[in-house]
Amino acid sequence: MSLAQCVRPFVGENRILADDSGQTSFPDGSSVKFKCATGYQPADPAASQTITCSEQQWTTLDLQCTKKSCGSPGELNNGRYLTPDGILFGATATAQCNPGYMVSGPKMRKCVDAGWDGRPAECEVIKCLPPAQIDHGTYEPLEDHYDYLSVVTFTCDHPYSLDGAQTIGCSEDATFQPSPPRCVDIRCDAPRIDNAVRIGGKAPPYTEGNFVNYKCNKGYEMQGSAYMVCAVNGWNPPPPVCGTVVQCLTSLLITSHTLHSSNVDH
Repeated sequence: MSLAQCVRPFVGENRILADDSGQTSFPDGSSVKFKCATGYQPADPAASQTITCSEQQWTTLDLQCTKKSCGSPGELNNGRYLTPDGILFGATATAQCNPGYMVSGPKMRKCVDAGWDGRPAECEVIKCLPPAQIDHGTYEPLEDHYDYLSVVTFTCDHPYSLDGAQTIGCSEDATFQPSPPRCVDIRCDAPRIDNAVRIGGKAPPYTEGNFVNYKCNKGYEMQGSAYMVCAVNGWNPPPPVCGTVVQCLTSLLITSHTLHSSNVDH
């Protein structure tokens, strides 16, 4: 006749055997001890952590386990830690610096069994290195480094013109934004407008800002703008077209008048 035994106990809820030898059956009267799983702790330290095999049944385990708290992730000078998921085991804390400062060190820390992992972050003052110099131009002021939100202004050598932003600023990621501009030699070819004559503006060559004004020859009608300015992408607006002959309407009116007079005479 076999002795009464209990099968291997399993209670779940983050409670595990304290000394797990892999044993699958336990004789009547034997006891086993439980502990909380990693990241958990007893809800009541005084609660019994032991159960006993009695007549093929395990007694009830009093031990209840709750997630450990890591507490505050700490103070962060010129910033703070964000803990949207709380401060219990498994949660994450993210460092966020005040405007004008940037995170130095690990930005994120995780709540583990021993507390917050890693080392605390620091918030350092944002400094930007000087932007790259541009061909045929320069910028002011010239400094060894620039504080957050500082701006520099670009100018081009004559006769070059700026293509891009004239001012750029030291941004929150410690780089200048937007990208530096270019200095380009903007020239426009003389407009080719058939059946038209220039009545305003200078003669070629044309550089940025030069304007011209055209008029269609007699008998032609202009489609587009008579006034154009030399810009980065050419003439703005594009050159017009003088292609519609308006003399036909006049001829038609004269012919109609002649026929009408002839009918009256008869």
